[in-house]
Amino acid sequence: MVSNTFARINRKPAFAAATKANLERRTIDRLIGLLRLLVEEFGEPCEEGYCLPFPLTHAQVGSAIGSTRVTVTRLMGKLRQRKLVQIKKDNLICLSGDLTG
Repeated sequence: MVSNTFARINRKPAFAAATKANLERRTIDRLIGLLRLLVEEFGEPCEEGYCLPFPLTHAQVGSAIGSTRVTVTRLMGKLRQRKLVQIKKDNLICLSGDLTG
């Protein structure tokens, strides 16, 4: 399902334009941009804000934003410390309303 999700997103013109623009942005900005895009497309409301209905590995996210798994792990840790992102059971990513707004 995850590979189908990325395939669907990659076909969207807005994502193609955003990806090109993302190459010039900082990695944290690319990460937040991808998470926001995924929440807009697939997010489900929850107590924390919005949760993605499928798990993503840090390697998958890194590949999508042109980074590495190690960098994504480090940046997700920073977002968790700031309480902008939570990881729920089954590795589902939840974004706070502050990050999605």
